[in-house]
Amino acid sequence: MGCPEKIDMREIVSGKVCYRSDPSKLKPPYALVFFSRRHQIKEDFITKIVAQAINEEGIRIDEMSFSTIGVYVPLSEAEKKEEIIKRTISENFAYSPVIFDQDSEIKDKFEISELPAILITTKNGEIKKKICGFEQIYNLSQKLISGFEISEFRKELKISYHKHEVNDERTEILFESYGRKLDPSKFYFESPGKIAYTRATRLLAIADRGRKQILVLSYGGYWEPFDIIGKEGGGDLDDSEYEIEFEKTSFVRPSGVCFTESGRFLLIGDLFTSKIKIADVLTRKILGFIRIPMPQHIARANGKFYVSSLTGKIFKLNSVEEKIRNLKYFDDITNMIEINELACRLKLPSAVIMTDDGRLVVVDSGDSSINEIVSENRIVKITGGSKEGHVDGNFSVGQMCFPQSVESFRDVLFVADTLNNSIRILIDGRISTIVLRNMELNEPEEIRLGAGILLVSDTANRRVIEIEPVHMEGRNLRISDNT
Repeated sequence: MGCPEKIDMREIVSGKVCYRSDPSKLKPPYALVFFSRRHQIKEDFITKIVAQAINEEGIRIDEMSFSTIGVYVPLSEAEKKEEIIKRTISENFAYSPVIFDQDSEIKDKFEISELPAILITTKNGEIKKKICGFEQIYNLSQKLISGFEISEFRKELKISYHKHEVNDERTEILFESYGRKLDPSKFYFESPGKIAYTRATRLLAIADRGRKQILVLSYGGYWEPFDIIGKEGGGDLDDSEYEIEFEKTSFVRPSGVCFTESGRFLLIGDLFTSKIKIADVLTRKILGFIRIPMPQHIARANGKFYVSSLTGKIFKLNSVEEKIRNLKYFDDITNMIEINELACRLKLPSAVIMTDDGRLVVVDSGDSSINEIVSENRIVKITGGSKEGHVDGNFSVGQMCFPQSVESFRDVLFVADTLNNSIRILIDGRISTIVLRNMELNEPEEIRLGAGILLVSDTANRRVIEIEPVHMEGRNLRISDNT
């Protein structure tokens, strides 16, 4: 039959479950947004993307008041659960109605090849543009970047570095923070995601996309509140873009976090602005940013940083800390950094790490697999990828469901198997499941080693937990000696 040329909203909605309101009562032009639990996209970001697409297609200005309608597409039985549907909608769509496309009928009808996707119509309901996949969305988003040059006002943003050379980063950082009153009650989680820990300064950073902030804690037997990066509630694509104070800078959707080797500087990915912001935890300043397409995860190995992007690419960044230390003004340092794009492509890379024995391992959430990058243009599958499920055994038969993180400890790989609500362990050619004796996980998105324990973002339970590898028992992250 082919893809329809026009959207009949009454026909689409007929027999479907809808959330918030009835989309059939809305008039075109429409922006029909297809998303899933695995392919999430924020409503405010969509508005800007659609406005840019409308401008490109030459639709008249009076037609730019479009109706945004979400289409939630479950990709597994687990994603059809009511609690997952409602959680996904609430995290992405604050106002617009959403249609539940239970059997992918609407997605298939309009020949959507890749999620997330956006269909844009004219005021008569005729489909004017189809945008499929994160890469196409990223390409459109780059046209939104303001032509305003940082050089025009960078002198206003001078970075006040410490007056003397820092010899002991941790001692200096703790000295600078001494006396700063931090309320432990402000260190709570809404949607904890990526985690970074550095042994150099014993700092822990946790990106919380619900709060749109980065929570930083210091370790000394327990986790002590240290700092919060990002203003409360975050911002949109233009808001606080060039603010350098921790309390004023904002994030649209904070993603990957990673400390530099010294432990003084923190790289923070902001998914929908396609930037990695650079934070100095000593001076409490944002020093600048690096432009990387939709950065999802950041890892450091052998003096280099590896960034996985939702566009399917892996980037390698060289000599980052050296360039950061020479900055005198807030700046876009993209052109100062040597950035190499690996030739290998994945469906949806969500984490990349260097193992203790020097292997580059990447999680491809798109086909639920764990892979090794053996060269810049060759990937070898370790386990998973045949089909989704929850199967333990030899690597050849192992199955996962949307894993999002991997961590290495000696010859063991730990995997956050998100939609199986579990932590998997890979060793000696076999994959198995860790069973915690005292708690259940709900969509764990990140797993990281810190201070000798496993730290897990138990995202849907709105908590970060510590797991003792020997006893296999979990407990909530201990913040201050009173918890």
